[in-house]
Amino acid sequence: MGIAEISHRSKDFKAVYEKTISDFKTLMEVPDTHEVVLMQGGGMGAFSTVVLNLLAAWRLKNPESDAKTTIDYIVTGSWSNKAAGEAKRLTTDTNVSVNVALDARKHSQDGKSFSTIPPANQWNYSADPALVYYCDNETVNGVEFDKSFPYESLPPNANLVADVSSNILSRKIDISKHAVVYGGAQKNAGIAGVTLVIVRKDLLVDTDAAFKLGGIPQVPHLCDYKRHADNESMYNTPPMFAIYVSGLTFEHIKSHGGLDEYSKLSDRKSKKVYDVIDNSNGLYNPKVSVESRSRMNVVFTLPDEDTEKRFLAEADKLGLKNLKGHRRQFVLDVLHPTRPNVSKQELRENLAQMYKAQVEAVAVFGFRTHFGGGKSTGFGLVYDSADAAKQFEPKYRLVRFGLAEKVTKPSRKLRKERKNKSKKVRGTAKSKASSDKKK
Repeated sequence: MGIAEISHRSKDFKAVYEKTISDFKTLMEVPDTHEVVLMQGGGMGAFSTVVLNLLAAWRLKNPESDAKTTIDYIVTGSWSNKAAGEAKRLTTDTNVSVNVALDARKHSQDGKSFSTIPPANQWNYSADPALVYYCDNETVNGVEFDKSFPYESLPPNANLVADVSSNILSRKIDISKHAVVYGGAQKNAGIAGVTLVIVRKDLLVDTDAAFKLGGIPQVPHLCDYKRHADNESMYNTPPMFAIYVSGLTFEHIKSHGGLDEYSKLSDRKSKKVYDVIDNSNGLYNPKVSVESRSRMNVVFTLPDEDTEKRFLAEADKLGLKNLKGHRRQFVLDVLHPTRPNVSKQELRENLAQMYKAQVEAVAVFGFRTHFGGGKSTGFGLVYDSADAAKQFEPKYRLVRFGLAEKVTKPSRKLRKERKNKSKKVRGTAKSKASSDKKK
């Protein structure tokens, strides 16, 4: 039987699980103060679990009925921006407020793009936040913290949370300075399906008891760190094959020099690409300031769309796939105090102007008006071109935006009539053919 066929409670899988955890702890140098939990939901699922569990821990330490707190977000790219948006959504109508301690877009040359991480003395922390979140490497924007997070800038006793989904195992990280470190395995540590979570043990708390004190959202059992830790990550059936593949990955990295060697390898590979970009006489245009460049995701543009198409075609011939960049994605909060709802066409036009894109390349959807009116929240996408939008957007939205024609299907009654008419025609034809043969 294969690894995906055996019971997750069997001795064979338990041996796989224990070795996977042991090798991961060794590679990441996890101290005894922290626990490793294997969960599901990827990085986006972790956006929620981090907030829910750390707020529960804060509430138990601050049981007063009127206790209030703030959670801080260091927004340096698309993923940390999404994380902050999810935190705002989860903490609506609670005693918790979300403070964006840094919006790196305000420090870029155009004031709109994520292209640099300014010095920590320009950030605006809360006085006593329940958590401080940052994303160590932003895949979409190609931004990464240089060497490490500026720990010395943190408020006293702050619970630091790191999303390392896209640069995990590429360099060492000081786990002792973090409350939580997490990452989806699919980038550097295996395949999609398992989320690697390192949690400080004092944060494994009774979330139900915390909820009873009020002022915070309730934690679903599948998001509860303590529940997973108490059950050795087997509270529900774990993603066995994904865990097995991660175990093989850890074993391979250990046998090839560990994180010291892989850090050097990442530096060497990224330097080669950046050297070509910097010496291309403007053919390749880097999008990120030198001190904030990612070793994982090198982001650049070419002078025009035709050149980009030629570049991608030639790269494809050489076996270099999926080089085209991400679409830009947003959570949009729109204020409309004098109107009952928001004009989607107006939003598309504003986003197109802001990001210097065609209106046809912009999609907005999923808007819900907040209780009391005056504010709506939804989603926006900006594609590289209208053709890209037509390729990836669902048909119903293309019809709504006037980029595709609606196909009107005949009614059931009409289809039935056509079918019966067809039968009659075929029957008549057969009858005539039969008559001709007899003659």
